[in-house]
Amino acid sequence: MNTRTIVPTLLGLILGMVLVASSLHAQLSEAEKLYQAGIYQLEAVGNFEEAINVFNRLVKEYPANKPLAAKALMKLGLCYERLGNQKATEMYERIISQYPDQADLVAEAKARLAALRQQREAEDQTVKLTFDQPHFETLALSPDGSKMAGLDFTVGQNIAFYDFSTKERKLVTHYKWGEDGWTAGVAWSPDGNEIAYFKGDPEAGKGAELCVKKLDGEPRLLLRRENASIDPCDWTDDGKNIVVMIKDSTGFTLGMVPAAGGNLNTLATFEHGDLNLALLRPVASASPDGKYVVFEEGVKGGRDIMLVSTDDKKTIHLTEDPADDAQPFWSTDGRYVIFKTNRHGSWALWGLPMKEGKPDGPALMIAAGFNGVDLLSLSRAGLAYTRAMLVVDVYKMPVDPSSGKPTGAAQQIPYTPTGSNIFPTWSPDGKQFAFVSNRGGVSGPGYLVTTSVEGGKQREFRIPMDYAYWTYYFSDLSWSPDGRRVAFSGKDEKEKPNIYILTLETGAWEKLPLEGVGIGARIQWGGDDTTYFCALMGKGIVKRHTNSEEEQFIYKPTSDETGMFIYFRVSRDRKWLAVQEDTSRILTIDVETGRTNVMYGKGYFFPCWSPNGKRLMAIRRAGRILDLVTLARDGGDPQRIDLGDNLPKGLSMGNPEWSPDGNKLLFATGPGWIFENYLM
Repeated sequence: MNTRTIVPTLLGLILGMVLVASSLHAQLSEAEKLYQAGIYQLEAVGNFEEAINVFNRLVKEYPANKPLAAKALMKLGLCYERLGNQKATEMYERIISQYPDQADLVAEAKARLAALRQQREAEDQTVKLTFDQPHFETLALSPDGSKMAGLDFTVGQNIAFYDFSTKERKLVTHYKWGEDGWTAGVAWSPDGNEIAYFKGDPEAGKGAELCVKKLDGEPRLLLRRENASIDPCDWTDDGKNIVVMIKDSTGFTLGMVPAAGGNLNTLATFEHGDLNLALLRPVASASPDGKYVVFEEGVKGGRDIMLVSTDDKKTIHLTEDPADDAQPFWSTDGRYVIFKTNRHGSWALWGLPMKEGKPDGPALMIAAGFNGVDLLSLSRAGLAYTRAMLVVDVYKMPVDPSSGKPTGAAQQIPYTPTGSNIFPTWSPDGKQFAFVSNRGGVSGPGYLVTTSVEGGKQREFRIPMDYAYWTYYFSDLSWSPDGRRVAFSGKDEKEKPNIYILTLETGAWEKLPLEGVGIGARIQWGGDDTTYFCALMGKGIVKRHTNSEEEQFIYKPTSDETGMFIYFRVSRDRKWLAVQEDTSRILTIDVETGRTNVMYGKGYFFPCWSPNGKRLMAIRRAGRILDLVTLARDGGDPQRIDLGDNLPKGLSMGNPEWSPDGNKLLFATGPGWIFENYLM
C-alpha cells in the first residue's frame, strides 16, 4: 500500500470536513445573531419596522437554515399583523409552501391564517348603528342588541334608552339640572330588564350612589360612598353581582356588589387609574364563568391590563408595556380579552388569547382605525363602540362697530391642522388672539395658539394637561389685562381643578389650585393681573387673588336661579359679567354692586361683550335654527343680525368674540360634535 498517497488524501478529506463544519457553524451563528436582533427590536424596543428589516434580511441571506428562516417568517407575519398590514397573510402562506417540514410552525401559520380570515369577516360584519337622537350620549348596548342606553341631557343628566324597534327614547331616571342629582355610567343586567347606574349628589363632589332600576320600575340603592365616584362596569353572567370601580381620595377600588343587595366585595385596590367622571365608561369586565375580572390600571397614557381572581384575589399583569392599554372586555366564550391600545402608534382593537386565567399566546390586532373610539359594551349582540369627532374651526369676519352686522364675508384663519380649533379670544389691545387646537382627537394632545391679527408668526404652546371631552375645558380662555398671560380652568391627572396660566414671553406654565369649585369651574381675569373671577358651581361667583387666599363674593344665586354656569365673560372695563346658566338663560352682573339682571329667557348661548360694554352679542336657538343677536345691557328686544351669505353654507356659529375696536368678530364654526356608533 502506498501510504504516502493515502495519508495526504485522508488529511485533505478531514480538513475539508472541518472547513465545511466551520463554515456552517459561522453561518448558524450569524443567522442566530440576526434572529435575536430581530426579537430584541420586536419585543424589547417595540420597533416593528426595524424588526421587519432584520427578519427579512435573515430570510434572504440564510434560506438554507430552514428552522430559523421559518421562524423569521412567522415573526414577520406577527409584525405585519400588529401594523395592520395585509402582508401578514403572505408570510404565513410562505411558511406552509416553502417549509413544509417545519410542522409546528406550519400548524401555527395555518391557525394565524384562520384567525385573519375571522378578523376580516368581523370587519366586514361591522354595522353602523344609525339613529338621530339629539342631546343623547350612548353608553351601552343591551345584551340582545335591541336597545341603546345612554345619557339624556334634555331636562338634566339622566339615564335613558333608545329602542331600535319602536324608534323611541325613554327616560329611566328623572333628575333635573341642579336639583336632585345627575347620572352617568350604565351596566345592563344579563336579561336586559335592569340597568345599574351611578347617581351623583346635587352638591358637586359629595355622595356617590350605585343604583339599579328596572326599565319600568322603581330604583333601589345598592351602595353609597361619600366624596367618591362609582363606575358600574359590568354585570356577571349569572346576574348575581355587579362589577364596580370606585374612585376616592385614596385611589381606586375594584369590587363586586351583590345585585340583590349586600356588602362590597373588594377585589383589588391601587393608586392610579383613569375614569371619565362625566360619562364613566367601563374599565373592567368579568369573565363568563365569574372566576376572573380584567381591569385597566395606571395613569392615562401608560395604562396596563390586569387580571384578578375573584376567589383568591391574586392579581397579575396581562399587559406590561410602554403603550396605553385600556377598556378590557372578556369575549362571550371566555377565550379572549379584548382591549384597545395604541402600541403601534395609533389606536386599534386587540385580542389576547386566554386559558384558565392566564395568557395563552401573544396579543394580536383585531382591527385598526380606533382613534377617537370608546368601547361601550360586549355581549352576545357583539362589540358596540362609539367614535366622537369634533369638527370645528376659527373664523374671522369684519363687522360694523355699532351694530355688529357683517361688512364682509367670514374667512377661516390661516392655520393648520384644520378641523380641530376652537374658543378664540382677543388680547386686550386687539392685536392678537388666542385659541385652542387639538391635534390628537377628543383626548389630546392640545395646544394653545397665539397669532397676530396681521397674520404674523403663530406661536404654539403644548397644554400640560390630559383631558377627555376637551370642549368642556378652555371655554373660559382669558387674557390678563396687561396681555402678558393667558389662563383657563382645567383638571390635573388626579381630577383636581386648577387654573392653568401661561406666561407668553417665557412659555412657562403655572398651575394654581381651585378650591371649592365643585364639579366644574369657569374663570375670567379680574381688574388687574393678580385677581380673577371664579364661578363656584351652584354657589355663585367670587373674586379671588392669585397670590393670596382672599375671596369676595360678587354674586350668589337666588332661589329661582340654579347658579350652574356653563359660560361667562367679563366686559372690557372689567366692571360687568355676562353669565350663561345651564338653563341657557343670560344674566348680567354688576361687579361692584352685585346687582343682577335676568336679560332674557331660555335659548341663549355664548354671550360676549361689545367694546363699550353696553351691548352683548349671543347665539339664540329657536328649535334647530340658530341666530346671531345683539342684546342691550339695560334691556330691550333682541336685535337679530342677518349674516346673509357671509357665513359659509352648512356651518353654524359658536362662541363669538367681538374685537376691542369693534371692527372684527372671531368665532368657531363647523358641524360640531359628530358621534358615530358601531356594532362589530
